[in-house]
Amino acid sequence: MVLVVAVSVAVALLVCHFRSLIAEKLKILDKPDGVRKLHEGQVPLVGGVAILAPFVAVMAALAVTSEDRSVYLALAWLAVPLWVLGCLDDRLSLRPLIRLVTSACVVLALILVDSRFAVSVLNFGTNVSVDLLWLAIPFSVIGYLALQNAVNMADGMNGVVGSTLLAWSSFVAWKAGVHSPVFLPLLALAGATVVALVYNMRGKLFFGDNGSYSLSIVVGALVVFSYNSPSVGLRAEEVVLIFLIPVLDATRLIIVRSLAGGSPFQGDRNHLHHILQRRFSWPWSILVYVGLVAAPLVALAFGVSTLPLLAVNASLYVGILLMCRPSSAISVRTSHQEV
Repeated sequence: MVLVVAVSVAVALLVCHFRSLIAEKLKILDKPDGVRKLHEGQVPLVGGVAILAPFVAVMAALAVTSEDRSVYLALAWLAVPLWVLGCLDDRLSLRPLIRLVTSACVVLALILVDSRFAVSVLNFGTNVSVDLLWLAIPFSVIGYLALQNAVNMADGMNGVVGSTLLAWSSFVAWKAGVHSPVFLPLLALAGATVVALVYNMRGKLFFGDNGSYSLSIVVGALVVFSYNSPSVGLRAEEVVLIFLIPVLDATRLIIVRSLAGGSPFQGDRNHLHHILQRRFSWPWSILVYVGLVAAPLVALAFGVSTLPLLAVNASLYVGILLMCRPSSAISVRTSHQEV
């Protein structure tokens, strides 16, 4: 356990130290455009590299030394092609359809190889179960893609994605327990994320599409695997609570953009983190966002019922949107705007 964290942190530190060199070699540098990207100078888009490099290395080591070889090979397979896709998008700005179809194919291959990464039954805390039958595969693929798009949309302010990933991986690791096959992958993910987050908060690097595309689905896969493990006891409504804020915000943005006659994938500055930036000064904007994501998970860990937490968290989200309507003050601490 200690070795996994040590390796993850060490490799992440190495990548972050040589971030500029790596970004130049891969040609993934983010440049300000004065419209949506308001940061100063070129910033390396290597947050994904800093987390996925140690993650894949740990998965390879675990595949050799552990009985759960297939799980770790599947996770490594999932991370690499999605990271490559994100790198290509960072460099070439791929069309949304190409990104969606490619991501869907990668996820579909994962599910066909190991059904434990698919949601086939919705188990609720009220002892109600809904068998998805033939809808299991399309439901799972769409769910992964929705999470990917939600995390990608959230990546527009320093600290948002890193803090969100850290909250998710920490909670699921605690829920799964040390004996779960996904505990060490989650630990590796959390350790590397802490390092990347520190650099990201200082504006030294951004996560980029190569980070948001791959990390979102990797975390989603770890959550689904935990959900399908009877010993973990993760319920469907708890999964909804984990991902609620970014998915809720992405849904709002898609609806608003579509009603306005635009593309749901067209970037703007109407994301929750942008709204918080216009209302609160640094660092309160990031603290409010992270609080919306992490506080319900802490409450859940202390035994608070899930359904009231869902109602309260959704109400807080709506309340913040109403409270933070148009203001002129915009914080200068912005990051890479993804979608």
